[in-house]
Amino acid sequence: MTKEEFIENNLINFRVLDGWKKIISDMLNEIYDIGWNTSDVSIGGKKKHGELLIYFSSLPIDIILRKNIYNIQNKYNELSIKTCEICGNIAKKRYGDNCFNEYYTYCIDHFIKRYTNLKIENHLMNWRGENFDILNITRVESDNILYDITLFSETLVEIKEHSFFKIIFNSITFSNNVKLLKKEKRIAHISNIEQNYYLLLKKIPLSCLNYSQTKIISDFKNSLKPCEICGYIAVFDNFCRYCNNIQWEKCSKDNYENKSEFIKEQQMDLFIDEDDKMKLRQYDHSFEKGFEPKRLFTDNELELYIEELRVIEE
Repeated sequence: MTKEEFIENNLINFRVLDGWKKIISDMLNEIYDIGWNTSDVSIGGKKKHGELLIYFSSLPIDIILRKNIYNIQNKYNELSIKTCEICGNIAKKRYGDNCFNEYYTYCIDHFIKRYTNLKIENHLMNWRGENFDILNITRVESDNILYDITLFSETLVEIKEHSFFKIIFNSITFSNNVKLLKKEKRIAHISNIEQNYYLLLKKIPLSCLNYSQTKIISDFKNSLKPCEICGYIAVFDNFCRYCNNIQWEKCSKDNYENKSEFIKEQQMDLFIDEDDKMKLRQYDHSFEKGFEPKRLFTDNELELYIEELRVIEE
């Protein structure tokens, strides 16, 4: 079996997105070169917990060859969590945010695209490429409107239907175009992980909300306070909806000497932005900035903190 045939025959066994196919091809190339290139072996894999899981239908008896295969397997498993599963660019493994708590490995561009499906300008909403008029929302369903909503909308659309009335008179045929107005019903399921979600809550007409939903949104709007960590007026129930940090009043005070130490650590986390969450915020217009927080950490303190985090990860 040639190398090209070996790679082609096994590549189809991997249930992954296109971004990982290049590194899988490279892995198969290395396995072939060390001598494990028999047609009797099937190599495949899939994504699990954001990493490339690789399996073999069988392994060689030779201990050295088997060890080399394990080394290659581990090498490309590690490489997968640094490679975007969609495009193949440099990436990082990120914790999922749906009910399955899955992991995914995205580059910064695909990470941002994942959460920027909701755009709002005045009363017009664009969600996943589809336009909605917020003023035409007829009903809102949600168990907890601060976390997810289902919007029902009805829009009058003009439909052109061609009805042909044939009248034969002196060999002339007439046709008539009929224009109709029709109500188009649409549904949008939106989660608060989307940027501009809370801006949408502020713009939904109260007429389409029930009493409970109206009270929740009213309490939310009237209770927002400035966050002492990021400065945005986005704190509700001691949790900032902008920087996703709990406030001093709600944190475990056993871990900090005082309030300043708590704020300092949260500020350093925001500055490092390990999860790239703050990079998303440039697309979110839900909240206004109340003040510019004073930076409580020095450059030396930041370097020491980053080193501590690195040691913990290792």
